[in-house]
Amino acid sequence: MKGKIWNIAKAMGTGLLACMLAAGMVSCNEQPTPAGDVLELSMVYAGDNRPELEKVIDHFSRIAADSLKKKSAIFLITNMKHKVHYGGRWIEKQDSIFSRAGEMDREGILQWLDSFRRHTPPSVKADLRMKHDLQHLSADYLIQNIEQAHEAWENAPWKDLVSYDAFCHFILPYNSLTEYPESWRAWLKEKYGDFVLRREDLKTMEDYCCAFVEEEKSWFRYSEVFFDYPSTLRISDIFKAKQGACVEMANLAAYSARAWGIPVALDFTPQWANHTTGHTWNALITSDSSFIPFLGAEGAPGDFNGVSTGETKTARIYRLMQAEVETSFARAAKIRGIEALPPYLKNPRILDVTGSYVPTASCSIAVRGKEGTPVYLCIFKQGQWNAVAGGFIEDDKVLFVNMGRDIVYMPMFYQNNDYRQAAPPLHVDETGVFRHLVADRKEPTILRLERKYPLKKFRTKWTYAQYLIHARFEGSDEPEFKNPYLIYKAPEPYTWFATNTIGGKPARDRLEYHMLWEGTRLNPIKKYRYVRMVANEGNAFKLGELEFYSPDDSLPLKGKSIGTVPHPERAFDGLPGYSIIKEDAVDTERWVGLDLGESKPIAQIRYLPANDQNQVQPGKQYQLYYWKEKWISLGIQKAETHCIHFKAPPGAVLFWLHCADCSSTEERPFTYEKNRQVWW
Repeated sequence: MKGKIWNIAKAMGTGLLACMLAAGMVSCNEQPTPAGDVLELSMVYAGDNRPELEKVIDHFSRIAADSLKKKSAIFLITNMKHKVHYGGRWIEKQDSIFSRAGEMDREGILQWLDSFRRHTPPSVKADLRMKHDLQHLSADYLIQNIEQAHEAWENAPWKDLVSYDAFCHFILPYNSLTEYPESWRAWLKEKYGDFVLRREDLKTMEDYCCAFVEEEKSWFRYSEVFFDYPSTLRISDIFKAKQGACVEMANLAAYSARAWGIPVALDFTPQWANHTTGHTWNALITSDSSFIPFLGAEGAPGDFNGVSTGETKTARIYRLMQAEVETSFARAAKIRGIEALPPYLKNPRILDVTGSYVPTASCSIAVRGKEGTPVYLCIFKQGQWNAVAGGFIEDDKVLFVNMGRDIVYMPMFYQNNDYRQAAPPLHVDETGVFRHLVADRKEPTILRLERKYPLKKFRTKWTYAQYLIHARFEGSDEPEFKNPYLIYKAPEPYTWFATNTIGGKPARDRLEYHMLWEGTRLNPIKKYRYVRMVANEGNAFKLGELEFYSPDDSLPLKGKSIGTVPHPERAFDGLPGYSIIKEDAVDTERWVGLDLGESKPIAQIRYLPANDQNQVQPGKQYQLYYWKEKWISLGIQKAETHCIHFKAPPGAVLFWLHCADCSSTEERPFTYEKNRQVWW
């Protein structure tokens, strides 16, 4: 499938190099200081490994035809200063899991890792060494990488479409993040060689990436079991384990493409603006001024659009570059002598590409402080604020650009690993208009709260509602349902999932649980004493509510709850949040129903998927906070039903409901508007 081309530069006639230079980026062709000086600084930083690096330069200096390779060698070496990888016995011992993981399920891997960590001596755990690439990589390794990268690029049919700058940033690198450097180019060319030869339809870079993604889907599965591994997984480990999270998926695509001379970047958001995590994916650089997003083992170019049309909100999107980016916040801070930076903004090798993905806004807000003091825009995460963008005070104002819309930001100062409010919470609406959140209530108000985290359409469909698709609704005159009559079979897709808007506006975080009711009206032809809903054989069973109606009744029928699942009465208790959730799948039928006491016709069926674990749950302890330069508690309550009430003072505008003893740790801030929670 041919993908939508995303522009990275608007100016006519500007190539990738010109765009990067216009943005102040350090390019392959030009350095902010003389190249010789930068190279010498790298040589000095290399210490005892300097002779190895000099061998690389000398190797490509002998033949005039290698002048471009020499240039690549200089670019690679001068941009290695901040690159590190990890080694030591802690990693070496743990690496044995990858060759086993491909044949193990998630629980087996977690048990192995838990046992390994509990039985590993402290001396081994302590032996985790960070190694600087400049000080450890050999001449042979770097020479091989440069030779093979050039060979792949120069022999590719699309060579003329890939500028030298794109080559330097998105083909030449020997690794992406902190993965242990290994020789992978020839290995991947060989691995995919037969596959490529069999595909006569592969002509373009996009064709190749689409084919690689489809192949990867056949054996790779998403998993977070290696989330706390000490470094980024090597590409060989990914192929062994056959699983990983989004970083592994993106690296799988990047390495595979680069081995064939295809420039593929890693784009990422450090943190979604309405979620507890971030995300990483790929960008196929199709020309000097355009790209197509995708994700290895998940979405091919043309099929991947979750960033722009999904439920998540994007505050900032960055692209990993090989060289430092002059416009990066880390670079600007370094020039001003500012060293202590928030975690997400420490990397000077990230290029802001937010505006290429989503509509953005710029705003100048008043902040009193010393000229040049950094101020950060922060996003909420698990009770804390995390900076995703930064600016500097000039004339008691700070200008922020390329800000994602429909988001609440917190302007903060940052010092000694701690944040302090610099200005009131800032809301940038869908049109790009911004305002500070200030309460206009003059009296206290009672908040009726039902959730601590918004209901997500995507998760609700795949985690809960999918188990109702094709469910059977049956009637019988026998309690054992020996000869059941099929009344109705649930279809797909769910109507509430078919659209991405609610009331004409994006559905992000605006889905209400009562919207999820599905059902049908029927023309009764028989009467039944016993009625039930049966899940697909082998499926887990997840149901919120179930209602049967007779032709003459406006209220759902009552009866004795029956079924093969625990607590069948929960399906008929009128409390949608009190769901039936039986996770494990079995070969026997799972069902829930009613003994109506007498035979009745069924004219209507309604059903509701199970709720997630973020609705207020009876018996759990909840604490409500409101923001007034810091989070201030409004007390703790034990919930008795599926909602809870708190009194809020007049000045309170931004709230956070925290549950200390819930299984789910997901929580988001909200405002309270028109007697309902509005999520941010």
